[in-house]
Amino acid sequence: MKYPVLRTRFLPNLYKHCKKVKVLHVSYEDMGFLQQEELRCQWLQEAIEKLYEHIESNFTTCQATRVFSMEQETFVVFKDNLTKKLLTEFLENLLAEISHYCEDQVQFSYQLLTAILFQDGCEPRMTMANKLGEDIKDSAEFENAAIYYTAGKPPRGKYFKSWKDYQQHHVVKVKNQPNTTPKKLAEEKKEANKKDEAYMYYI
Repeated sequence: MKYPVLRTRFLPNLYKHCKKVKVLHVSYEDMGFLQQEELRCQWLQEAIEKLYEHIESNFTTCQATRVFSMEQETFVVFKDNLTKKLLTEFLENLLAEISHYCEDQVQFSYQLLTAILFQDGCEPRMTMANKLGEDIKDSAEFENAAIYYTAGKPPRGKYFKSWKDYQQHHVVKVKNQPNTTPKKLAEEKKEANKKDEAYMYYI
């Protein structure tokens, strides 16, 4: 039997090259929410990365660890003692909150499957060489493992900064930034020249 291959440049601690692992990946498809403002894309990407962090910190007993594929996509890998039901319940709770902030206008899905963790540039292990399948994102197993999150569930808990809070923080941050418009720069330069002239006069 062949398994999808998750290729990475660096192996995380306690994980070995060319070994089977459980892999989690979260995907999403916009249904109008992200088209309204570019900043929303930035917020959602940061929220997804935060989601991976929460999973990593809450499943330490099965060595949950984020890894990056060759395309720099984030995955979480687990040891064999992962309890799928606990992970699914926690993941859907996290997705409920993010989906709520997206006004249920983003379709989330996730894949949890078995794959082979492969360090790029290394030779495959002899015992696993005939079990290496396609790259994970190109594999039929990855596509068939997709579970679509059902929007509309009330969020339980507070794990993320909401879109509105994120937007407000960004507005305040922009307001607090120094005014660097061409007009302002010209005024500052003119003021600096006056100070230089006064200094030269007193000398």
